[in-house]
Amino acid sequence: MSNIYYIQGNQEEAFYQMGLSELDSESPSRKISSIILGNGQISNYLSKKILGSSFKMPKFLQECFNAYIDGKNITEEVFIHNFYLADIISVLNSKIPLGAPSVSCSSVVYNLDNELHHLRILDYPLGHDNKKFEKDLYINLNPFNKVFSKSYVDLPFPGLTASNELGFSFALHQRVSDSFNRKGQSIFELMSMLSLQAKSLEDIKTLAIEFSPITNWGLIILSSKDKRSLEIEVTPGDAPKMKETYLPEGEVHYINNQSLFSDQSVDHKEQLGNYWDYFCHSRDKWFREKKFKATKNIFKNITSIDEKSCELFQCITPASIQAIDINLTSNKWKSNNRDGVKHFSGDYTIYDINYQKNQILKKLQKERAPKFNQTSLFYDSVIKCQEAFDQGAINDLFHSAQNCIKYAPNTGMKAISILFYSLYSLMEVKNATILKSVFLDLLKVENS
Repeated sequence: MSNIYYIQGNQEEAFYQMGLSELDSESPSRKISSIILGNGQISNYLSKKILGSSFKMPKFLQECFNAYIDGKNITEEVFIHNFYLADIISVLNSKIPLGAPSVSCSSVVYNLDNELHHLRILDYPLGHDNKKFEKDLYINLNPFNKVFSKSYVDLPFPGLTASNELGFSFALHQRVSDSFNRKGQSIFELMSMLSLQAKSLEDIKTLAIEFSPITNWGLIILSSKDKRSLEIEVTPGDAPKMKETYLPEGEVHYINNQSLFSDQSVDHKEQLGNYWDYFCHSRDKWFREKKFKATKNIFKNITSIDEKSCELFQCITPASIQAIDINLTSNKWKSNNRDGVKHFSGDYTIYDINYQKNQILKKLQKERAPKFNQTSLFYDSVIKCQEAFDQGAINDLFHSAQNCIKYAPNTGMKAISILFYSLYSLMEVKNATILKSVFLDLLKVENS
C-alpha cells in the first residue's frame, strides 16, 4: 500500500524533497518506453521524428519542476520525456490503428442519495507490478487549491486522477485523432492547472479553451456543487468540444474514450482503421445492456470481471491500473487494492480526506472476496505475458502464454492465445519436432 506524500510549505523546497524521495526509485516511465518501443532511446528518437525537437519545460510550476529535477538528480531532458510521455503514446497510437484499443479508460459519474460520485478506471501500460510505482500526492501550496491525486513515480503532479477541496474531480481519457501540433503543450500541464487553479466550471472551460494541446485528449470533470459532469475534448488548432450532463438523484452516466468529434450515431463495425470507435462503441453498448443502477454496490458491480463479456468490451481490461470510486460529497476515495489488473477482489483502500485539517486517514477495508473466475486469471496472464515479451524474459513468456491458453474463457480467446503461443514458439524454439507440433496446433486453430 503506497504512502501519501504531502507537498506543502515552500514550493521549491517541497518539490526538491519529493525528487529526493524518488532518488533510488525504479522509473515507470522508462519501463513504459521499453514496453511500447523497446527502450528510452528509441522512444526519444521516434517521438522527435513525429513531434520534432519542440519539447520544452512547462511554464506552469516550472521552478518547482526544476527543484524536483535537482532533488532527483536527473537531467531536464529526462524530465521533459516523462512529462510528454502520455502525449507521445497518444500520437503513436493514432498512427498505429491496431495498437490503439489496448488502452481504454472509463468514467462513471452518478448520484447516490444526493452524494456525487466519480468512478474512475485508468488504463495505462505499466504491467502487472504497477502497484510498486504508485504515489499518492496531497498538494497544499499557496495560492493553489488543495488537491489529492493518485499518481506514480516520475509524475510529481496531478496529471491522471485527482480531486480538490472545491468539490471537483478530474480524470484524463485518451482520444485518437489524426491532428497533432508539434509545438503544443503536454496534457499533464492542463490537468495540473485545472485541479490547482480553477475555482468554477467556467474557469475550467476558459483554461481548456486557452490551452494548445499536442493531440486530442478527453478530460472528465465532476462538480459536486453543480451536480454536473463536464466532458471536454481538446484538439489542436480548434476550439474544444464540451458536453455537460446534469446528475439528479439516481442518475448514472458513462463516458469512455469515444471522441466528441466523431459521429456517435453510427453503429461502428469491426474493420481496419476503425478499431478505436468500434471498441468504444462496443464498451458503451455493454454498459447500457448491463443497466447499472446507482446503488451501494455499483463500484463492485462495474469493476468485477464479467465472464460473459471477456472480449475487452467491459470497463475493466488487462491494462486497468486504477479502479477508484471518488465520493466528492464526503471527500472519500475507495480504491481496489490488488496488484496487476485492478478488478474487484474484496480488498479496498479507503482515503478519508479532511482538507481543513490537511489530513488523510487511510485504511484497508475487506469484503467477501469473489472466487477468481477464469476470465480474471486470463486477464492476469495476458498482462504478464505482454510484459515478459517486452522484457525478453523467455521462460516467463512461455509460462504466461501457456496460462493464457489454460484460462481462456471461451473458444475465441483460446484460439487467439494458441496463435500467440505459436508465434512465440516460432520466434524462439529451434527444435524441429517441437516446431512441427506447434504448426499442427496452428492448423487446428485455423480449422476450429
